[in-house]
Amino acid sequence: LVGNSMGGRITGLYTHAYPQQVISMAFFCNAGVVSPEPSEMMKMLEQGHNPLLLTSPDDFDRMLGFVSYKKPFIPWPVKGVMARRAFSHRDFNAYIFSQYKADRSAGLEDKLPAIKNPTLILWGEDDRLLHVSSVEVMKPLLPQAEVVIMPETGHVPMAERPAETAAYYLSFINKHGQN
Repeated sequence: LVGNSMGGRITGLYTHAYPQQVISMAFFCNAGVVSPEPSEMMKMLEQGHNPLLLTSPDDFDRMLGFVSYKKPFIPWPVKGVMARRAFSHRDFNAYIFSQYKADRSAGLEDKLPAIKNPTLILWGEDDRLLHVSSVEVMKPLLPQAEVVIMPETGHVPMAERPAETAAYYLSFINKHGQN
């Protein structure tokens, strides 16, 4: 089971609840852990600004630049569709984010020590949404975890550096006999 960002939080919660159903889990810049150092996004949220919520479809490039160290190439017809979809989901995304912030009981710190499944923690060194220092919180809670910090990578390593991210993940699952 693999999850990025909030999907990583869900990956951890699911694995904790149903460990027998999960062969291994991988966190890609996952939410659910309070980092020792606040991220740029956390500082912006304290000032009342969520950089993930678009003000218009034209704001998509700004948001993509915020989540990426180097914006991945997206063909213009696809980018237009993604921008319109992201903007049309703005209110729903704001609602989800407010619920996420309100439900601190669904954090991962108290659940991770019970997880014994093989685990990969992969993080972009230049993640502006969720600070890479979260890894230092997770390592003692998941001593079995393999950790990869990718330089010059932001919050979406699978989009920014797909071949390298896939190679790390394939190496991980091959070590654990999951091919």
